[in-house]
Amino acid sequence: MDFRKQATRLKASVYFLIGRYDVNAPPKLTEEYFNILSAPPKELIWFERSGHSPWMNESAKFVEVMVNKVLKNTGGSDDQTNFS
Repeated sequence: MDFRKQATRLKASVYFLIGRYDVNAPPKLTEEYFNILSAPPKELIWFERSGHSPWMNESAKFVEVMVNKVLKNTGGSDDQTNFS
């Protein structure tokens, strides 16, 4: 499936968390899709010192983005008791 052609309009929040040096999901393709995507809120969040694994390479920033942005803005819970 080519999302750039078949999924250009979404009704859900979209967050792209992408490593600047990702060779598996090239940043150029992600940017291209981001620019044509229509979604309520959408955001492209760069991890400047990461490849395909920003949760490992920049774990503090990754957690901060997930808790303070993604969970907060999508109705998720930051209640740590849910993660056992």
